[in-house]
Amino acid sequence: MRPHRLRLQAFGPFAGSVEVDLDALATSGLFLLHGETGAGKTTLLDALGFALYGRVPGVRGKTGRLRSDHADPGLRTEVELDVTLGGRRWRITRSPAQERAKARGSGTTTEQARVHLQEHRDGSWVSVSTRIDEAAAELDPLLGMSSEQFFQVVLLPQGEFARFLRADSKERGELLQRLFATERFKAVEEWLVARRVTTGSRLAAARQELEVLAARVAQAAGEQAVEGVDAAKLLDRARARWTVATEAVAVAEAQRDGARRQAHEQTRLAERQRRRQAALTTCAQLELEEPTQAALEAERLAAARAAELAAVLDEAAARDADYRLAGAAEAAARALLAPVAMALDAGPALLRTTAEQARRRGGRLDALRDVAQALADEQESIAAGMRDVQSAGAALTRLSRSREQLPLRRDNAVAAVASAREAGQELPAVQARCAVLRGAVVEARGLQVALDRSAGLHEEHLLARETHMSLREKESELREARLVTMVAELADRLVADAPCEVCGSTEHPDPYEGDGDGITRDDEERARLLAEQAGRVVADIEAQLAAVTATAQGHRVRLVAVDLPDVDVTDLEREAAVLAVRAAAMGEQAAALDEALAEQEACDLVQAAGVATASRLELERAAAQRRVDEARDRAHGHQERLVAELAGAPDLATALSAAAALVHACEAVLQAAEQSGRAGSDAVRTAGAAAASAAAAGFADPAAATAALRSPAWRADAEQRRRA
Repeated sequence: MRPHRLRLQAFGPFAGSVEVDLDALATSGLFLLHGETGAGKTTLLDALGFALYGRVPGVRGKTGRLRSDHADPGLRTEVELDVTLGGRRWRITRSPAQERAKARGSGTTTEQARVHLQEHRDGSWVSVSTRIDEAAAELDPLLGMSSEQFFQVVLLPQGEFARFLRADSKERGELLQRLFATERFKAVEEWLVARRVTTGSRLAAARQELEVLAARVAQAAGEQAVEGVDAAKLLDRARARWTVATEAVAVAEAQRDGARRQAHEQTRLAERQRRRQAALTTCAQLELEEPTQAALEAERLAAARAAELAAVLDEAAARDADYRLAGAAEAAARALLAPVAMALDAGPALLRTTAEQARRRGGRLDALRDVAQALADEQESIAAGMRDVQSAGAALTRLSRSREQLPLRRDNAVAAVASAREAGQELPAVQARCAVLRGAVVEARGLQVALDRSAGLHEEHLLARETHMSLREKESELREARLVTMVAELADRLVADAPCEVCGSTEHPDPYEGDGDGITRDDEERARLLAEQAGRVVADIEAQLAAVTATAQGHRVRLVAVDLPDVDVTDLEREAAVLAVRAAAMGEQAAALDEALAEQEACDLVQAAGVATASRLELERAAAQRRVDEARDRAHGHQERLVAELAGAPDLATALSAAAALVHACEAVLQAAEQSGRAGSDAVRTAGAAAASAAAAGFADPAAATAALRSPAWRADAEQRRRA
């Protein structure tokens, strides 16, 4: 760090502006500050420390009084320092907290501490920061020490050097280490300690490993592990034992090989004996199974012969099954003759004649289909006409019932129109009164809250005033005690023939002999701050109380304006709620005016439309009745013609169905009888061929050959078992 220029203004004993060119003083190397007591030597050093750190050393830094008592009230207290830090040129301008005259009105106000940090770049000063914390963040790393260290080591103010010498070794060591970078010596010391610890650990590990190896050698040699044992002797004894053990191993291996050969021969002999016993067991089992195998072979041979007759046997069985099916079909066909009143055993001639007669009757009946269709159409017309008559009658009934309620409905609509119009006329007045009541409820609630808050603030104000007065009295007591303590401290520091810090005299005829109460400046300052804080609390409560009182008065004025000054909040809320419900109901009633008018008009329209609709429905019912009567006359003629031709049948469809059923039954019986005859002939023919083939193959009859049949899989399995 190298300071270049220092400027003071209204600082300490300097009432005006003073500038010191430190570069000019340092041209010859060192320079000396000297002068009478109170000339301002220490103030220059204080200004240097204040510019760098924002505070001054010693007791002066605790009083907080840096402004000159003789300075003009309009002149600001500040210090400006040009200094080089870390190879960069800086300009630091600081101002402490100070009282100044108010811009408007009388009295003074406190101006907060300020700082302006600038850096010289490219031939001009550039602003870096105007915040105290940011300026400290820029300067502290470049200064490399705290303000306490700077004041102890660099400035060495009066009385502080002795305190540095009286500091313990830890504090002085930390400071000297920071100033003279003794970290490298500490690093070497720590490296040596670590080296000693590491080497000692390695030596202990090597010794332990040596002891373990010696114990292992002793254990292998069968000796007791004793410290200092002769390893060479142990090795010789171990080698001798190894030779004896090697010879014993050779003998044991020869015995083992002989035993292995003997065990191998015994194993081969046991295997051959096991195989012989298994063969004997198999022979005995085959002898027991010989009758079963003979029967199986006979069955297999019979199955082989029967397999050659399979086609003939299958053909005979199929023809026999066809014959049975044909006989069953003929029986089923003859069962159809019973419903048509014919004998079940009728011959072919009778069946053909009956079928021909039924066909001719069916032709005659088929010609009557148009008459039956005309009858069905007329009957449908009659049913449709009756539905129209009934529909018109039902519509007339519904119309009559609906018109029964129409007069009452219209009367209700007229009454609703009158009520809606009346509600619409009264609604504005009710709504206005409702709005007034709602506003009064809000004002009454606000008044109650303000009154409650005012009562609480009154109590808080009394407590705050008592607290403020108590703290002011305590502050006054501490100030008086502080004066006594300061006198005692100054008297304690008086030394014979040494100048007094206050008056500079070397004679001290009557020093104060008391101890004081040990009250410090910090104690006095804390008491003052607490008293000021309590005063601000009182002022804040008084402001709140005035605001709450004004709010309550406003609520009262507005309640008087609506003629409701002393009404209870609950009564107001109840009346407002009742009136709100009434206003809502009247609003709904007034809003229903258009609907009521529409309902009245609709009733008039329905009345007119009902008369026209009733006339139309009467005409439609009469026309439908005439159509029904005419259709009945035509249907009667068609019915008489059909009855004459149906010969007792209920209708044409039944007669046609009976004729068709008779034809079908006769033809089915004829066809089934013919098929049954052909199937019988085929069955007789194939049965003879099967009997001849079975006899030729050595079977008694076809049934025996069929019983001997086996599946190809069974025959293959039997052949495999025979070969096995």
